[in-house]
Amino acid sequence: MKFTFALAGLLLMAVGSGGRPSTARMAWRVSQFENVLGTSLELKFAVSSDNQAARAEAAALAEIERLDHILSGYERESEFSRWLSAPRRPTPVSPELFEAQSLFDQWRARTNGALDPA
Repeated sequence: MKFTFALAGLLLMAVGSGGRPSTARMAWRVSQFENVLGTSLELKFAVSSDNQAARAEAAALAEIERLDHILSGYERESEFSRWLSAPRRPTPVSPELFEAQSLFDQWRARTNGALDPA
């Protein structure tokens, strides 16, 4: 969940006004993309300018790409894929991968094994 909050925080910083109160009228900006994590993606931002929307969009896409390089089970060079194919011994991993694995362990226990990423 921390990386989800990190994404939200990053987006807020990207569209923020640097601490100055904004007098500009906020409006929704919508962007649509195909083949982001293998599916379509729609981003909506309430911003006061196209420049703010572009910065927020770039920040969101960069964070999605960063997490994909860590967590992807499809990308052969992702941290998760490298960890999975490594010899079975303790291996340091990023906080994001550790958190995702911990959450799967929690849900495996909560569901009596019904959700098992193995």
